[in-house]
Amino acid sequence: MFVPTQLFWYKFLFMTELIVAEALFVFRFKRRNLFALRCAGAVVFCYLVALFFPAHTYGALYSSCMFTTFFVVVLVALKFCFREPLINILFSGMAGYTTQHIAYELYELLVTASGIGMSGFYGEEVQGLFSEPVSIVFYIGSYLLCYWISLGFFALKIRKNEDLELTNYVLLLLLAMVIMFDIVLSLFLTYHAQQNNDSIFVIAICIYNIVCCYLILIIQFEFFVRRKLEKELILSNQLRIKEKEQYTIAKENVELINEKCHDLKHQIRAIGENMVIGEAALKKISDVITIYDSNVKTGNETLDIILTEKSLLCNKKDVKLSCIVDGKRLDFMAEDDIFSLFGNLIDNAIEAVVNLEEDKRSIGIIVKMVGTFLSVNIHNYFANEVSFVDGLPVTTKRDRNFHGFGMRSVRRICDKYDGDLVIRTEGGVFNVNILFQLGGTQDEV
Repeated sequence: MFVPTQLFWYKFLFMTELIVAEALFVFRFKRRNLFALRCAGAVVFCYLVALFFPAHTYGALYSSCMFTTFFVVVLVALKFCFREPLINILFSGMAGYTTQHIAYELYELLVTASGIGMSGFYGEEVQGLFSEPVSIVFYIGSYLLCYWISLGFFALKIRKNEDLELTNYVLLLLLAMVIMFDIVLSLFLTYHAQQNNDSIFVIAICIYNIVCCYLILIIQFEFFVRRKLEKELILSNQLRIKEKEQYTIAKENVELINEKCHDLKHQIRAIGENMVIGEAALKKISDVITIYDSNVKTGNETLDIILTEKSLLCNKKDVKLSCIVDGKRLDFMAEDDIFSLFGNLIDNAIEAVVNLEEDKRSIGIIVKMVGTFLSVNIHNYFANEVSFVDGLPVTTKRDRNFHGFGMRSVRRICDKYDGDLVIRTEGGVFNVNILFQLGGTQDEV
């Protein structure tokens, strides 16, 4: 007659713990079509594997193989439900397994240290599992606490529909080996301690496992964050190269436009003097050309080119651009930094006002000395609510992988020249304020 053992019942409990732990790390992944049906089928599949996997043999090696099999089955189920590369599934799967193992070790630590006895999850008879009411409290508390910590400190770092961009299979394989060795070794040592009724040894092993598993999670997600920063740095550098190319092209275009417009105005005036053309018609033609002959003079050649180019763009979009700029004070900055700083800020301002009513389609730029500080202020109206993260506005564009670098580039330039960047919204006006310390330090920058 078949008599269910403690391990037989724990198969289903373990599968539940593992599924919940994995869900913490994959709930933001890209889902496949018919996700609800796929998810239900995957859960049923996992429990069927747990049901039919034999659990009659008592031993650490056998239990390790069983738990490893369950882990692989859950990975297959995740791949069936989510449209993600296998390496992303493996990354999140390892994090989920590690979280489940930490929670189990904490529960066993509490049960053993409290004197209730060892957890008995792997025993041959149905005893020890929640043998005391307080053990149920320990179990629920341990899993809620550990899962909450993993969710808050690790899982939420994975953003919705974000490509993890993981390519270092060697490191992931190393992490997988560490996890497997840690869990397998833990089982052997736990069995040994339970057979010898050595509670002190069990407590020491539990503490060791908890610390090791959290270190594994930290290393794993540190690698993930590092990959994200590397990707952002590559994109930022690419944008800087593009900005330098745009600056060169803009400089040539503005010079050519001004030269041609200057010649054309003289030609039109000559035509007006020698032929019969109405004064009003002549003035209208001259005004149209003057729109393009909008060379801005601030005292800084680079800034002149930027403002000239942006004034053409603003004129085209029916946006008023007003400037009060002492450009000579910007000589301490490199040309590409000036182009990037003001180019990004003005582009953002144009994007914010271009769809507003006519009386609010205006942008103001003020660059002046205030004591020993150079003050840069760019202000404009805005319509939608602005959210801030770490002092910078969050892009409202859907593809955040390729947007949002403009303001980070602005901050980087401010940091490079020891400037203070403050962005505020008040009364429907978006204000960017930057202060550079120049008094007595300009030659040092």
